[in-house]
Amino acid sequence: MARPNHATVRHAIDLAYQNAYREMRIQAGNYLAPLDPADPDTLHLTVNALLKAGYEQKDLAQCLGVSRTTISRWSQKQNIPRSPAFRIWAVDTLRTQLASGKAAPPSQQPLPRRPGSPRAAGHR
Repeated sequence: MARPNHATVRHAIDLAYQNAYREMRIQAGNYLAPLDPADPDTLHLTVNALLKAGYEQKDLAQCLGVSRTTISRWSQKQNIPRSPAFRIWAVDTLRTQLASGKAAPPSQQPLPRRPGSPRAAGHR
């Protein structure tokens, strides 16, 4: 029996990882679905679920129009936004990304207006 070449083995491993991440995303989505998006803990749990499902902080940050540092803080349950409207939008946007399997460019996601701010979130 011939030994497989490195490219074949690498391809098989990549497919295994893709399938594992896909399954993790499905399970995470099922666990997160019943949680209240306005609850501050839900944003923390959602960010962590996406990170464990293979997303990178920079991709989540770009999707939401925030910094990578902000995503890092949310994953550590620090500096969670006070605005329930923003948390709901962020959780819903992240859940959509989890269901789709990829992060959408920020230009495809309208940024919410922050309460009390005349500017849209993400415009500095």
